[in-house]
Amino acid sequence: VTGTNGKGSVVAMLSAVLRRAGYKVGTFTSPWLVDVCESVEVNGVPIPKAHLEALLQTVQEGCQRVAAKSAVAPPTEFEILTAAAFVYLRDAAVDVAVIEVGMGGLEDATNVFLAPLLSVVMPVSVDHQRF
Repeated sequence: VTGTNGKGSVVAMLSAVLRRAGYKVGTFTSPWLVDVCESVEVNGVPIPKAHLEALLQTVQEGCQRVAAKSAVAPPTEFEILTAAAFVYLRDAAVDVAVIEVGMGGLEDATNVFLAPLLSVVMPVSVDHQRF
C-alpha cells in the first residue's frame, strides 16, 4: 500500500477483511502511533517487544558483517525495521502480508516482493514526487 495519506487505514481495512475471511494476516506499517511494536502485527497482535529487540539485533549484526566485507552503505533505521518485520512475518507463517511502503520507488526497503497479489496506490502528494 503506497501513497501520501490513508495507507494505514487501507492496511487496517484489508487486514480486517482478510482475517474475517479466515486468513492469518501479517501487517507492517510505518510510522507507528505509540510504540514501535505496533508496526508489526499478526492477526492484529503486535510483535512482543523482546522478540522485536532480538530480531533487530540479529539484523543489525548481519548488516555489520556485510559492511565489514564490502563498501555497502549502512542500512537506515527503516531498512533494519523492515527486514526484522519480514523475518517475523515469515516465521509466523502468515497467509497474507499487508505491507505499507516507505517512501516508495525502486529502492524502497519494502520493494522486495517479486509478485505481489495486490498493489494499492492512494493519492500521492507533491512531497513524494522525487521517490
